[in-house]
Amino acid sequence: MNRFKQQILYSQKAALAPSRALLHCCLLLIFIGFHAHAQASTANQDIQQAIHSYVEDMLNSQFEKFELSIQPVDSRLKLSPCDDALQLQHRPTNRIHGRLTMKVSCEYPSPWRIHVPIQVQAYDKVVVSV
Repeated sequence: MNRFKQQILYSQKAALAPSRALLHCCLLLIFIGFHAHAQASTANQDIQQAIHSYVEDMLNSQFEKFELSIQPVDSRLKLSPCDDALQLQHRPTNRIHGRLTMKVSCEYPSPWRIHVPIQVQAYDKVVVSV
């Protein structure tokens, strides 16, 4: 009888082994998904901060105040983290307010570039005579 019980226990453990492996695989996939989402969120935040700093420097106290609207980067993009500072350029280059497109690029470790639409509304005090 003892051998019979051991065989039953062994067969039950063997039956559970594939389900444990499946559980481990599922947990690993969930972890990888959260990690990828966190990297995308960080890249998006870095891009938005870099654009905001660039616009502040570009306006260089020329206006009383400004409002900046940045279109969010698509979260499905898999942008690798940038070890160097992000490179930014705006188009069209003859304007510093209105609808602009920012070219954001990274050179190292794996190069990428994206174009991010922004809108800059600049406000200043003006003298009006009647």
